[in-house]
Amino acid sequence: TNSAPTIGIVNVVPSTGYVLTTEFTLKTTKFIDDDLPLYYRYLIDSTKEPLDRFTKSNIKKTLLPLTMNHPLTKELLITVQVRDRFGASSYAETSVTVDLPISSIGSNDTNTVVTAIVQNATKDLKKIAGNGDPSTVLSTMRSITSLLNTNNDYKDDSGSSSRHHFYQLRGLCQLEYLMKM
Repeated sequence: TNSAPTIGIVNVVPSTGYVLTTEFTLKTTKFIDDDLPLYYRYLIDSTKEPLDRFTKSNIKKTLLPLTMNHPLTKELLITVQVRDRFGASSYAETSVTVDLPISSIGSNDTNTVVTAIVQNATKDLKKIAGNGDPSTVLSTMRSITSLLNTNNDYKDDSGSSSRHHFYQLRGLCQLEYLMKM
């Protein structure tokens, strides 16, 4: 009979950061199994939504979204699923603090902060989509979406909503990404 890998640990560096601005490094160690290779997949929040598919790399660099319960909690659950070559899996969990980067924008008004972050991120999303890395595109889109779900729709000085900016650019990015395939 095949048994699951011996449970190891998952670490996140830094342990505190900001949505769409902090690159987090997720690293898994000390999982042991005779049925190599081991495959790693990182899951987020209580929904266990995958950040990516299974990969042989035990390290992932990524942006992380706000937790679904933000601002009630800023602790985002990170779970790693480690699978051996026959499919037996083990899990380890940790958490990381992800928040809005209010001080870096110079405003304590949530609407101003979210609108500025979403506008900057959606500009970058088109460049990211051009690189052809679906993992990075999805991670960025997930982070933007987490911001849009924090409160009601935010409006910038011109009256355009942050959701409008995002959805307009998302369509362009998806089209550009598909054209590169």
